[in-house]
Amino acid sequence: MDIREHFTLYSDVDVACEHLLKKYAAAGLTPVELDTLGVFCLKLGNSPAYVRFCLQRLKLDLDISWAHLTASLHQSTPHVPRPLSEALLRGAAEADRLMDLARAHDLDSQVPENQARRNERRARDQQEFAERVQDLQAQVEMLHLQELEEDEERVLRELLRLRPFDEDILRQHELLKERKAVRMLEEKLQDHQTPWDQSGQIALEEAERQALDIILNSMHLSWADSGFDEQLGLDFTIALFMWDYPEAALDFLPEQSESERTRWTRMEALLLARHYVALLNELERAESRAAADPDQIFAIMYLKALALWGLGHRFAAVEIIESIASHRPHYRSAMTLLNLWKGGA
Repeated sequence: MDIREHFTLYSDVDVACEHLLKKYAAAGLTPVELDTLGVFCLKLGNSPAYVRFCLQRLKLDLDISWAHLTASLHQSTPHVPRPLSEALLRGAAEADRLMDLARAHDLDSQVPENQARRNERRARDQQEFAERVQDLQAQVEMLHLQELEEDEERVLRELLRLRPFDEDILRQHELLKERKAVRMLEEKLQDHQTPWDQSGQIALEEAERQALDIILNSMHLSWADSGFDEQLGLDFTIALFMWDYPEAALDFLPEQSESERTRWTRMEALLLARHYVALLNELERAESRAAADPDQIFAIMYLKALALWGLGHRFAAVEIIESIASHRPHYRSAMTLLNLWKGGA
C-alpha cells in the first residue's frame, strides 16, 4: 500500500491519513491490507477517521476489520455505550466475523467467550502455519528429486522466511549451496572436456577471423555509444565465447570492474584465452574478496588448478584437485580429472 507516498505528498499526517482512507474506502482490500490501515490509524491516533472509513465500507457492503473498528471506537472514547457494543457484536455476527472481532480485547468484559475465540483462532493459525511449512518442505523434496535447483532455492528461502532458525532448513539450504557449487564445477568440466590439454582447440580460418573482426569493430562502436554498458559488454562476451574468440572478449570485461559477474566472466575468458599468469593474478585478488564465501573459494581453487596445469606446474595443479576431492568425496568429476591428470603427470 502507498502509505509512504501519501506522507511524501502531504506534509500534514492527518491530511495524508484522510486522503489515504478516502482512496481505499470503496476498494477491494485483503484482510492484511485492512489490518495495515487499521494499525496505521491507531498508531497515528486518528481513530475517528478509521471509524468513518469503516462505516463507508459497511454502507457499500464491503468487508472491514471488526477488531480495528472496535479498537478505534475505544481509542476515541474511554466509555463506549453498551448499545454500541451490542451493535458491534450483531454486525460482526451477521458478517460471520466474530473471530475477527475477538482479536480486540476491549469487549472481553461484555463478551467472555472472546478469550475462547482468540484461543481457537490462534490454534487454527498455528495449524495453517504448520501445514504451510509441511507443504513447502514437500515441495523442496520434490524439486530436489527433479534437480530444479533454482525453484528449490526459492522455496527454501520462503521456508527460511517462515522459520529462520530451523536447523534442518538451514542445513538443507547449505547442502543446496554445495550441490550448486559441485554442479558449477561439473559444467566447467563439460565446457573444457580436456582442460589439461587445450592444444586441440579449433582455430578460426583467416576468412572467418576477418569477418569476425568486422563484427568486433561494430561491437566496440556500439559499446562505446552505450556508455560502456555492463550488460551489453557481457552480451558481446558470450557471443565471442560462442565464436571461440575469448581473447577479443577481454576487451569488454574491464579488469577493475566492481561487478562480480564481470570479474568471474573475465577470469573465464582469461582461461579460454590461455592467459594463465594474468588469470592467477586475478584469482589472487578474487580470493581475498571471497574469504568468507566457501562456494567461491571452491571455484577459485578449481580455476587455479587449470591455470597451473596450463603453465606446466602439473604437481601443484594435482595437489589442488586432490584437496577439492578430499573435501568433496562425492564429486566424481573431480576424481575423474584427478585420475586423468595423475596418469599424465
